[in-house]
Amino acid sequence: MGDVRAGGVVDFDFEGSLILARRMWALADDLLAKNGSRSVAAATASREWRGSFGDEFSDRRAIESESYRNVRSGLIDGANAWAQAWATAMDQQNLNNRAAQIESDADRISDERGRLQKGVDFFNGDDSWDRAVAQNPEPGPYPVPRGPGFHETEADRNY
Repeated sequence: MGDVRAGGVVDFDFEGSLILARRMWALADDLLAKNGSRSVAAATASREWRGSFGDEFSDRRAIESESYRNVRSGLIDGANAWAQAWATAMDQQNLNNRAAQIESDADRISDERGRLQKGVDFFNGDDSWDRAVAQNPEPGPYPVPRGPGFHETEADRNY
């Protein structure tokens, strides 16, 4: 999923993925409305058609209605999958940002130490990294945007 280096930018179309999710959801809603209007027309036609042609029409309409439902369900599932991918990419970006901040803080902590402390660090080990990690807690997971709006759930944490 793109660059996983400290501070690296995740190669993911954050905005485009949520736009696509919204459009998929809207198309699913359009299918629902279209199926409803087709059901009304089919009910009218069913009252007029009798016999084998009426039975065949009813069977075909049942298959068509099921197809509408299946496609709609697939579009909703796809939209939710894009929203999940958005949240996963945001989680990775935050981990990258945190790693970069830890590196920066560890360097700053180490640079701010005097000669005496650096001598102690030489024998006991440098704890700059541990201090930097403690100052930058691991970010929690991003909430997944929900349809139909699929709005961003949080701003990017830039540490």
